[in-house]
Amino acid sequence: TREGFLTTFEYDNVGNETVVSEYDGRYALAVDGSIPSPKSGDTPRVTENTYNALNQLESTTEPVV
Repeated sequence: TREGFLTTFEYDNVGNETVVSEYDGRYALAVDGSIPSPKSGDTPRVTENTYNALNQLESTTEPVV
């Protein structure tokens, strides 16, 4: 994000967002603009989405806060 927090996304083979991982640490883009890897020990809050055969969202599992 603009504030420096790292969020990563995973998608299935048809482009549905399946996993969102949000990290607590602050990160900066590399000089070449590439996204940094999460730091060791920075455990993400993970949200998982599942879809049915019609690619409709069936469920979302969010982290317990």
